[in-house]
Amino acid sequence: MSIPLFRPAVNRRDMQAVLETMVDDTLGPGQISDGFVHALLDVFDFEGGAAFREMRRALDVLFDALKLTEGQGILLSPLLPRVYAEAAAAAHIAFDFVDVDSRNGTVSVESLQQAMAVERDFQVACLVCDSSLGFVPDIASLSELVDVLVLDVSKSCGALRAVCGGAADEQDDQAGESAGEQRETAIVADYVLFSFEEDDIITTGGGAAVLGRSKKQSSALNKAARGFSSAYFLPDINAALGRAQLKELPRRCERRKEIAAVLQRAVQQSRHSLLVQAEGAGRVHYGLPVVIQTGRNDAQQYAAKKGVDTRSAYEGSIIDAYGLEPGQETTASEEDQLVCSTSAVPEAARLWRQTLLFPLYPSLTNLQVQEISRILISLP
Repeated sequence: MSIPLFRPAVNRRDMQAVLETMVDDTLGPGQISDGFVHALLDVFDFEGGAAFREMRRALDVLFDALKLTEGQGILLSPLLPRVYAEAAAAAHIAFDFVDVDSRNGTVSVESLQQAMAVERDFQVACLVCDSSLGFVPDIASLSELVDVLVLDVSKSCGALRAVCGGAADEQDDQAGESAGEQRETAIVADYVLFSFEEDDIITTGGGAAVLGRSKKQSSALNKAARGFSSAYFLPDINAALGRAQLKELPRRCERRKEIAAVLQRAVQQSRHSLLVQAEGAGRVHYGLPVVIQTGRNDAQQYAAKKGVDTRSAYEGSIIDAYGLEPGQETTASEEDQLVCSTSAVPEAARLWRQTLLFPLYPSLTNLQVQEISRILISLP
């Protein structure tokens, strides 16, 4: 039997929460959805926000809340999901791209400083980046370089309490604590976003959320969201699943950590390499990204023959959808703003070309972990 790349971590407790919602006849947006948002706010110690049926709506609200003036624009990591660039373009927001740390795909202080030094026809007012594949950037240092910092935590929710160091290991041992007790370490990002798709750390079967850190940012989000009908917000039935998963998050992150230790040892016995988290920063083991030193397609085909599903680690990213290699030409003039020149972001381009994502999730059995390990060691 093949091993899928992702398997949503949905157990009986999760399903019981969904069934109770159905019995209560509250499938649409309501108290449970509001409660899920408040649970997220408690974890991050943020002030306010909202949950939506899809990421595009959350981004529409975010970009409206930023209230950028004429002559202002934003910087995007090219490894963000493509919807970020598409939503910014639709909102008529000027944007450019910032390269990433070659070690892990996050925006680094050095790469941001280089991007800020580039002359462009707008003033950078905001950085939008993510905790790429579960790796957390140096949030505190990045926030000192820009007026507004937006962080996508879809792949790292559960890790950010380690950003300031010291508390992570102690809290990871307390797997039975409630979501409210598992408070993330002070995040100095101004806004955070979550995607709740089936391949994210927390899944609600689809959806997204955006949170603001202060009362000012919370108020801006609330004003931007007032124009949306209830049909755009996350239904209670989905929120019930998300709230149950949030409570299970510490235990599941610990299981991911245990599996990662085994699989990483296997990669170290191969000719390929791992991404590396910066010292002092936290991470969640979201999948197993392997930097292929030979041919990514050959490695992917080999894994498929052995029954293990893989994919390009940055599939669906901005650079994956709109990356333009040297010598290539774009014929879609309406998408000119979306084009991401790979020569302008060489480290992001290298990771995009070479990195393959292998399965790593809590429900993997020990036998499956052993099988993936054997394949990793023998990868061509």
